[in-house]
Amino acid sequence: MLLYVDEEADQGRRVVLAAALSGYFGDDEVATVVPEADINTMLEKIIESRCEVLITDFRLSEYKADVQYSGLDLIQEVQKHFEGFPCFLTTNYVPHALEQLHDVNLIFPKDDYLAEKTASGEKDKSKLPFFLRVRTKIEEYRADRRRLEESFQELYQRSLEEPLRAEELQVLLDLDGRLERAIGGRVAAVPRLLKENALEPFNNLLRRAADLAAEIETELGQPRENE
Repeated sequence: MLLYVDEEADQGRRVVLAAALSGYFGDDEVATVVPEADINTMLEKIIESRCEVLITDFRLSEYKADVQYSGLDLIQEVQKHFEGFPCFLTTNYVPHALEQLHDVNLIFPKDDYLAEKTASGEKDKSKLPFFLRVRTKIEEYRADRRRLEESFQELYQRSLEEPLRAEELQVLLDLDGRLERAIGGRVAAVPRLLKENALEPFNNLLRRAADLAAEIETELGQPRENE
């Protein structure tokens, strides 16, 4: 589902219409919300929506003085919790937004998706390539998650059947970390016991090194017999 955030409710209705006219989204695949005053509350609303892409206006406080964050702040907060989550920033103030945005691929002028009516009174679908980009981004995100989950499951299943080599354990832990970041770090993919078992050889090596260092220090501190 596509979630659109804008302080103007009328703008949200225009987005729903434009998305449907583009042919890439149905009416039931687009939801619009006005921003909450608190960014953490807004983040929870986004999570509860179970959306697959977030589109937000850049200015969220022009008509809502209680909102103390911008669309860019919201995107950064979402991607801090969900690594790689598809987000788009839209605005009528592109130069201003570009001054604050490092990734120019995130920003789009509203004219890219709010197409004007033609002489016949119909919306010009050719002016709506923005929604094709959004749909493509969703599909790419799904494919990346699927490949990540499949790689993890394959290696994790092997770990239950046979001991993994050190490099395979590292790959498993790396995949686990990426999964946790993708789902917000709320669920650990690899059981804690397996993580501890995987790291135990390295912990033993560090303990042996510390013991050896202590022995050397003790010997150096003892007087020599000939002295």
